Amino acid sequence: MLGEAVMPRPWSAPLALLILPGNCGPVSAWMVLRRFRKRVASARIIDVCRYSPAVGCYAIGLAVGLRELGLHTVFCTDHDPSPARREEVLYKRAHRLGIPIRPAIDLRDVRQLLKENAIIAAFAETGGVGHLSPLTGVNRGRVILPYSERGYLSLEEFEKSWSAPDHARQCVLVRRLGPGKASGREWESDVRN
Repeated sequence: MLGEAVMPRPWSAPLALLILPGNCGPVSAWMVLRRFRKRVASARIIDVCRYSPAVGCYAIGLAVGLRELGLHTVFCTDHDPSPARREEVLYKRAHRLGIPIRPAIDLRDVRQLLKENAIIAAFAETGGVGHLSPLTGVNRGRVILPYSERGYLSLEEFEKSWSAPDHARQCVLVRRLGPGKASGREWESDVRN
């Protein structure tokens, strides 16, 4: 179990992250790192997540970056028929790091997955722009997304924005690596194939 640590509020992130255009990736990574009680410099987060002012971060970039910072990640995604060149490079890096790439998760599995994982979800915000936020729960018909406009979306809104045209359903499952667990493969079976 993850224990009782709480996901920090996005607005408590360092100013160096908050002022970035398209900052949702680095801020979400910072939130998850703090959730696992890891302190990492803003510049390092920006670097390992492969942030670019032009596009922000790709979800696969967060999986790679968080893994490079010592957390175990699993990347869950629909098939993307036309990944950007930068994403292709990140998929290759993920393969070299041993990051499992699995099919997109079903929302019905979120509660169970949250018992042992932090989740960062990628979805389309108003206007179709991609956005990343930790997904911290499903409660009373709402998906709790602390780094979104209202802090939540209704299940219907989330399903629609998560499955928007030209947006693959993607999320990063994150766990702390335990002692002697270099690859984290011991928990891959937790993620439905």
